[in-house]
Amino acid sequence: MKTYFYFPTGRQMWFDLSDELAKARVAEPSLWLGDPTLDGQAQQRFPDAEIAKFKSFTKTRRTPDAQYAGTYPNFWFSDEFFRIKERAIKLMDRADPHENFRNVDRDVFFNELVVWGLERLATLKPDFLLYSESPHAASGYVLYELAKFIGTPVYVFASWSLMPIICLRKNIDGPFFDSPEIAKDPEFIQQFDDVIAKYIEGFSNPENYSFEPRYMKIQQLRDSDVGASQQVKRVLTKAAYVLMLLSRRKRIALRRRRKLVKALSKATSKTVPENYVYFPLHYEPERTTNPDGGVYHDQMRTIAHLRALIPSSMKIVVKEHPSVFTPRLNGHLGRSPAFYEMILKIEGVHIVALDNSTADLILGSRFVASITGTVALEAAILGRPSLTFGNAWFEGCPGIQRFSRGINFDEFLKSRPAGQTTIQNWMHSEYLKRGMPGCVNPSNERYFQKYYKGTKLHSIELRAVTRAVADQVIEMV
Repeated sequence: MKTYFYFPTGRQMWFDLSDELAKARVAEPSLWLGDPTLDGQAQQRFPDAEIAKFKSFTKTRRTPDAQYAGTYPNFWFSDEFFRIKERAIKLMDRADPHENFRNVDRDVFFNELVVWGLERLATLKPDFLLYSESPHAASGYVLYELAKFIGTPVYVFASWSLMPIICLRKNIDGPFFDSPEIAKDPEFIQQFDDVIAKYIEGFSNPENYSFEPRYMKIQQLRDSDVGASQQVKRVLTKAAYVLMLLSRRKRIALRRRRKLVKALSKATSKTVPENYVYFPLHYEPERTTNPDGGVYHDQMRTIAHLRALIPSSMKIVVKEHPSVFTPRLNGHLGRSPAFYEMILKIEGVHIVALDNSTADLILGSRFVASITGTVALEAAILGRPSLTFGNAWFEGCPGIQRFSRGINFDEFLKSRPAGQTTIQNWMHSEYLKRGMPGCVNPSNERYFQKYYKGTKLHSIELRAVTRAVADQVIEMV
């Protein structure tokens, strides 16, 4: 039986997957590093496995004791070391709500992660690593990269944003594996086709279409000033801030959000220029940029790179992601107030106000560029050329070009729209090829809860993901 390092989120399904793989004598975990919700079950079911406490990495920022014995010495001065270090240290923004995790401390913590990871990989010698979603905490990400460096296979689940659909692929940016037959449930496929048809139909009249996904509408409703209770809450929050009654973490968050709003307002252009490429910003910190963006995880650098690619006469229109400012999220950890002033130093960049219509910005652009955002898919459906830089769930969709060094921009700008029917047919065929019903984490499950109520979706997804992982492990023999 194979052994593996496992990185599950807090969904019960991910524990059940490990249980099913062990029952079938396919594989069992030798190291478990995931959501603490499942730690107790994991310890009882796999008493010989090492259960690494996720909160020790994110709260106290300490690794378990390890002694480095000189394994893989060529890693320390490799190009991979410096590439991984930059991304891992940026991921540590998520673990710094009190603004006391300085760069010198992050540097030490990163090296501790490398020492611990190399020692665990050398000692336990897993046959593979398995991630329920792209690793976007430093601990899981460093182990992911170390495993790749020494040649240990890594499997990662990726999710679609329109429905509870997941796919299994090799690495974050590797090929997708074909889904097992059990995932091709006729009822779910029909439901999927209906959702996609309705989604694409909504683009037939952009003036009446809100280009905001459902999760953003929910956030805006929660953050709205409508109602006396919301207004009272805002007054009480301001009073608590002035009277020093808020916790340090909440005071820092409130202060940073205010600074961000002020900085954005100062940098915002009152007009939208002509002849532009539209580049809406991603919410950060989040896996959609790091690690899914790959080398393009840094948005400022990506915009600078885009500037060098397009004609000098073409402008770049940037719009901030509204979720950066919602009090329920941690967008204040992923954006410096100086960020807006910095990107304005890139020639031809214009930051436009949040109330500008996304539909108008897409339709008025020469093309749309994004790291992994669904705005690229929206633009393709509307007949505008789209360019992505990272590993989006819809990669390969007709009408969307993945950036490569040999791209011909003249041909790209002249490319004909794929057509809505072509895109709809592509989605259908891609689900049949690589899709499985399922969600990667608890928040996705809550978001898509209507698909689970009164259905057999839980059992379908468990059998599908078990079969998908087992197929890859069996092929190792």
